[in-house]
Amino acid sequence: MNRKYFNLISILFLIWFMFSCETKKTQTLKDFSFRIIETTSEFDSKTGKYTRQYIGKDSSVNVKLDEKEVQQIQKLIVDLDFKNFPEKFECSKNGSFTLPSFDTTIEISINGKVKKTTNTSFCDTKVQQNMADDFEKIAIEIHRILNSKKEIKNMRQCDMIFM
Repeated sequence: MNRKYFNLISILFLIWFMFSCETKKTQTLKDFSFRIIETTSEFDSKTGKYTRQYIGKDSSVNVKLDEKEVQQIQKLIVDLDFKNFPEKFECSKNGSFTLPSFDTTIEISINGKVKKTTNTSFCDTKVQQNMADDFEKIAIEIHRILNSKKEIKNMRQCDMIFM
């Protein structure tokens, strides 16, 4: 009889242990959206609108990100501590400067709170270089995801020339 109770308790313990050790699935935040704004393009995840600028007239398409893609971007934003990025990355006095230069702005909205950060290609060295590098990692991941979408692949390239 004691053996039966021991086996039953062991099985219950094993079941409890299996469920308590289950890895948590990354969940998409309920009220999360982002925008990436660049010199010749812009994407708003809330509306799904991707716009590319052309000489004369802009063109827009609707792009749907799936939950996994949104989670990848969210994870990067959290892991790289986007909330503590400065409003604008300032150039360091030590470094080289380039013209023309281009700005990239990423705007994150979580639960009604908006955080916006801008990086520039004007200089190669920033005062907060590590954070600027992390900003670029986020921008590159957003581009990777967006550029994989057939709606964007089917758009013609920007026809603007910068000198």
